[in-house]
Amino acid sequence: MRVAFCWQMMSGYMAACWRALAEREGIEVFVAARRPESGSAVEFSSGLMAGIDCELLTQAEMDEPGRLAGIVRAQKPDVVVLCGWGSKSYPEIARDPALAGAKFIMTMDTPYTGTLRQKLGGLAKRSYFKRFDHCVVAGERTHRLARTLGFDESILTRGVYSVDGAAFETAIAQRAKLDEWPASFFYVGRYAPVKGLDVLARAYRQYRDGCTRDGQTPWGLTTCGKGDEDRHFKGLEGHTDHGFTQPDDLPGIMAGCGAFVIASRYEPWGTVLAEAGFAGLPIVCTEACSAHLDVVRTYYNGVVTPTDDSDALARGLRWIHDRRGIAAELGRRSRALADPYGAPAWADRWQGVLAQLKH
Repeated sequence: MRVAFCWQMMSGYMAACWRALAEREGIEVFVAARRPESGSAVEFSSGLMAGIDCELLTQAEMDEPGRLAGIVRAQKPDVVVLCGWGSKSYPEIARDPALAGAKFIMTMDTPYTGTLRQKLGGLAKRSYFKRFDHCVVAGERTHRLARTLGFDESILTRGVYSVDGAAFETAIAQRAKLDEWPASFFYVGRYAPVKGLDVLARAYRQYRDGCTRDGQTPWGLTTCGKGDEDRHFKGLEGHTDHGFTQPDDLPGIMAGCGAFVIASRYEPWGTVLAEAGFAGLPIVCTEACSAHLDVVRTYYNGVVTPTDDSDALARGLRWIHDRRGIAAELGRRSRALADPYGAPAWADRWQGVLAQLKH
């Protein structure tokens, strides 16, 4: 069975997933994806896709009439996977006569928010949605949106995203060699307004002030990313910025950190939470991070705080700080919760979906 994936952006975690699926007997994988362009907030190396049959395009090339459809058509796929409905080329691919015999799968990560636009979306895109034989969603919030859009639950599968768990798990062994649990919080992601870095910086200052008042030594804050919102970290005491970091280098940095923190205002799912779980880290995140429904349990392996609330986020940081003695156990719990979101488990899910389409 030949499966053609049309994806919005190449990434390290999806490359690991596609590679795992391609290793399954009887499945051939082709990927057409957007490559990061120079100057963007993400500058992944194209080497991430090594060993994967793929074609990497610019956004303009992906939106060029006929371009992406021609690439997919040339693969003669048995199954076509379209990443939502954001690309101008996807409806063209869905109605291409040359692909009439192929099965179609749509993936979704948009969470349900209850807006009128979402409630009417099933009507607006009815003809497009009817082309799909199956839909793989990111998690509970996306599952609810899919049902709102009119997808029957019989063709829905949760778990569109997974991560290179084996790579991030190496951080656990590296950390175990240290004399004591690292006293540093860690964030990785775009330095963009949606990531709430102003809230993170404010919460971290509050946390530090509280530690000082109580005669405690505050943990540091280590970040990896790129973007204009780095201004919130300027002059922030205790902060270390590694800038944009390739996925292969992240486990080594995470090995030297003691907990993960993210203050996003909007996060369709949040693969980075699963990566932190595989790296054996306690997690502090906001309610906006949909992945917390899968990999974080408050006061079990971390803390989920209200969105845009620096006071609550600071309390979450302090909760982790005060449990440094059991941080390794918190991290083990994170690792267990993340397990279904490793690349092999992702390949299992997709292998099951593809088998279902045969019947």
